[in-house]
Amino acid sequence: MRWCVIPARRYSVGVPGKNLRPLPDGSTLVGRAVAVAEAVTNWRPIVLASDYTPVELRDVPEVLVPEVLVVSQPAACVAGQGSMLELLRAVLCAVPTIAPDDDIILLQPTSPLRTAATVEAAVRRYYQRLGQRCDTVCTAMRIPDRWHPAYVLSEGMTLPALRQDLSPAYRPDGGAYVTSARQIRTGVWGRIGYLVSPVGESLSIDTPTDWAELVCRMEGRRST
Repeated sequence: MRWCVIPARRYSVGVPGKNLRPLPDGSTLVGRAVAVAEAVTNWRPIVLASDYTPVELRDVPEVLVPEVLVVSQPAACVAGQGSMLELLRAVLCAVPTIAPDDDIILLQPTSPLRTAATVEAAVRRYYQRLGQRCDTVCTAMRIPDRWHPAYVLSEGMTLPALRQDLSPAYRPDGGAYVTSARQIRTGVWGRIGYLVSPVGESLSIDTPTDWAELVCRMEGRRST
């Protein structure tokens, strides 16, 4: 089987309550993540790992569809201390019908601009690369040249002569991770492949500035 897992904890230092905080169009981060999961072809069921109560989730219409199974997050993840892999391993324990050979997409609500088309492209890349130096595929964004790893200083290093000489560098953007239950049980992502997200989709909501940027984009305004 193929599962979508969406983690949605109440705890957030940067943007309190962000997962259920209404956006300009009335949607929420959780609702947008579930809507993308529903739009991804042939990936069911959808598991929402959350410490929100059913009463709190009842106003999120996407969560109420029969395909969404809600399970509790482990205490460490609720407190913001556990890693995403720890949360996924807890989901495997909470849902015993997930078999070792089942595949899993992780969709974090904090990447609200990612689309189902991009997730499906990551899925295709995962199956293309599976067994070819790849255990997990994630979506990624290009690192701006001014933050390029070649400029990280160490004693005696040589700086690149020209910005134009830099090779592109990329980092995970949090949009999607595609892997297997078997890989999750190892506690590591393993060998990583990546898919570069389309321009405009890589926005992770971690700070009030990120939230303001999201609101500006949704309202068609430029951020200041």
